[in-house]
Amino acid sequence: AVPLWCRVDSAPDSLLFRGLETEEFLLEVARYVTEWKLDSQGPMTAPKVSWAKAADEVNFIAAIENGPLVATQFHPENSGEQGNALLTNWIRSL
Repeated sequence: AVPLWCRVDSAPDSLLFRGLETEEFLLEVARYVTEWKLDSQGPMTAPKVSWAKAADEVNFIAAIENGPLVATQFHPENSGEQGNALLTNWIRSL
């Protein structure tokens, strides 16, 4: 995996990226998810999807938020103070 610092284009009303909209995070990607399609059925709420751009200009999913369930394709724990702030945002959302 190649380390890459990049800014995440956070989803509207993202709790995870609140106050971190201009920060960069360490993305150590070898492969990444580049498409998002949700076939929602029933009462399921659509999750918030945040995107980033790789060095090869490919947009990929950086994070998905669905209530307390959060997934990232980067390492907040390796992203310095902004990563700590992101994890704090997640803990506060619980």
